[in-house]
Amino acid sequence: MLIIAGAYRRGTGVEADPVEAVRYYEMASELGNVTAKRILTRYYLDDSLSLYNPARAAELYSELESLPESEDDLRTFAELSNDPEGALYDPVQAAELYAELNANGDENAWLPLSLLYLDEESPVYDPQAGLAVLVEQTQMGNGDAYVNLGRESLRGNVVERDLNQANAYFQQGAAAGSVRAELQLAISQITGRGMVADRDAGIENLYRIARETDNAGALLLLIQYGAPEYYVAWMQEKLASKGAYNGPFSGNMDDATAVAVTQWCGNNNVTLDCTTVNADRDTVVALIRSFR
Repeated sequence: MLIIAGAYRRGTGVEADPVEAVRYYEMASELGNVTAKRILTRYYLDDSLSLYNPARAAELYSELESLPESEDDLRTFAELSNDPEGALYDPVQAAELYAELNANGDENAWLPLSLLYLDEESPVYDPQAGLAVLVEQTQMGNGDAYVNLGRESLRGNVVERDLNQANAYFQQGAAAGSVRAELQLAISQITGRGMVADRDAGIENLYRIARETDNAGALLLLIQYGAPEYYVAWMQEKLASKGAYNGPFSGNMDDATAVAVTQWCGNNNVTLDCTTVNADRDTVVALIRSFR
């Protein structure tokens, strides 16, 4: 049953069919197969699938609780415990599990753990522990951890509000390779947050990030800060790279650009209005995915 389920899951020898995969995994689970239970739990927690079923995931969770825990189990249990809308919401247990994962070197555990510690409404609120998690990550070269430290300096809730210190953290994060840190620095440039405002330089930095990384945040910030022409220029350049547009990268949504992007979106199953220059997140993300 497990082998057949895996074939349907991966499309090996048969057409991939997650519904059939889950049917066979459920059959194996009913016979006590632990691997099937673990795979099913992850299936049911994936809200991008039509099979999303957190209630069934919770049942499987309770069955797995009494078994020796794997790293995958810890992640699954942590996610279930950290879901405020889930039946097994327990932030105390979530913090314990994420702390264990973090101690074991799980590169994705530090963020939810620090957020739990830094949430004033959380029963595990411990700002010093939260800051310690972030500092530990910066010492390991994690650029995104600098971003979170910078945001704490901006908020001034658990440390003294200090815009200069926030920007210093963002600069360190950018030096460590964090795109999120670069975005924060661009916002500071545009708004004069802790530095002399230079809107043009900030906009150019956002455009550079968008071109280099196809980052949705950079594109949305260009729109938000009144420079949608840079978003359109990015779109024109991406269309040209796919052979779908041969005009200039003018930043104008002219007829040629509108026809090109409409045809591109139609051919790539993007059902949103791709011609709007003040696009929302769904449109920007859909376009980015279509260009990959």
